Amino acid sequence: MDINRFTQKSQEAIVAAREGAEASNHQYAEPLHLLTALLGQSGGLVLPLVSGSGANPARLRAATEEALATMPNVYGDTEVAFSPALIAILEAADKERENLGDDYVSTEHLLLALLEGGDDTARILAESGITRSSMTETLTGLRG
Repeated sequence: MDINRFTQKSQEAIVAAREGAEASNHQYAEPLHLLTALLGQSGGLVLPLVSGSGANPARLRAATEEALATMPNVYGDTEVAFSPALIAILEAADKERENLGDDYVSTEHLLLALLEGGDDTARILAESGITRSSMTETLTGLRG
């Protein structure tokens, strides 16, 4: 996985996920941190995708933050690393990029990968009404 294949917004979300984990005293940056970072971005595609898919971004963010609050805290001089689950999401996003014939991994690729993650993040997205088909349809409309 080449970080240079990620758009500026995607790179910002990845950095923000790590910073969010550190600020919350979590040992690892997890997919939930990435979703929170994506939902916090302004001027990107994630909020229009979420809204266009029928979900309420504020409720989705609240559900994500609630799940993050249940994660164990770690104190001391430790460096936050990416969890294996987050690394798998980043790799899956790169595969999404490839499958869609895009040159760079953008935030919508990250969101698509989070949908397929099979963890709390994917469950929260699904419970919010976001599906791959609703996202694809909304994305087509936005790009259209």
